[in-house]
Parts: sequence; C-alpha cells; structure tokens
Amino acid sequence: MKISNVGSSKPTQKGQKKGSVGKSSEFSSHLGRTSSASSSHVELSEVNPVASMDSILSIQEVGDATEEDNRRALYQRGEDILDRLAEIQREILSGAISVDRLQNLAQMLRNRRQSVDDPQLQQIIDEIELRAEVEIAKWGRAKK
Repeated sequence: MKISNVGSSKPTQKGQKKGSVGKSSEFSSHLGRTSSASSSHVELSEVNPVASMDSILSIQEVGDATEEDNRRALYQRGEDILDRLAEIQREILSGAISVDRLQNLAQMLRNRRQSVDDPQLQQIIDEIELRAEVEIAKWGRAKK
C-alpha cells in the first residue's frame, strides 16, 4: 500500500502571520546554561539512515530453511505412499497382490516422519497414512 499525499487534513492558511512568540528569554536562558556548562564541543559523526521498511519486511518474509525442508520431505512422503497405494490398487484389480509391496508400505508407515507447521498438509498426510493402514488391515483380514 502506497501513501502518496501526506499532510495536514486542514487547509493551509496563507498570508496570516503568527502571533508573538511569548517569553523567549526563558527558553534561551536554558540554552545558555547548557552551552556554558559543557566547555568542550563534541563533534557528531554522520548517522546511518534507518533501513527502509521494505527491507525489514522482506527479511521477515524469508522462511525458515529447515521448515521448508521438512515441508518438502513430508510432501514427498505423501507422494510415495500414494504411488504405492496406486500399485497395490492395480494388483488388487488384477487379482495378484504382492505381499512385499504391502510389507514395504507398512514399513514406510512405521518410519518416523517430520512434522511441519502447515496444518492442511499435516491433515492430508494423516489421511493418506490412514488409508494405507486400512488397506494393510483389509489385506491382513482377508488373509486369515
């Protein structure tokens, strides 16, 4: 959002002179005491300008690298599980299901997964894993 016209909401009044300053000697007497109290003059060095707001905001937008890696790994895990479920589905439809595929899928589900702060991605992965566990349970029940 860009603010272009910054100024007073009151219209400016031209040609009107300000009233008298008042007791100017009171303020100037404080200045005189301050300057006479410090006998040495201190030179001020140049002050660096404050960083622009854009640079501050851009730094805040940069995500945590480990969080992005966890997110990518979790996404890849979901893709792998879905691929294995698709293979199992094809085998079920053809009538010859591979026990090795089911055991590999079960092992993959037992492996610890990374957590991520994205609740939607976490929910999707949970649903994929639940579906895979259901398929394994169905196979185990049909086997008995």
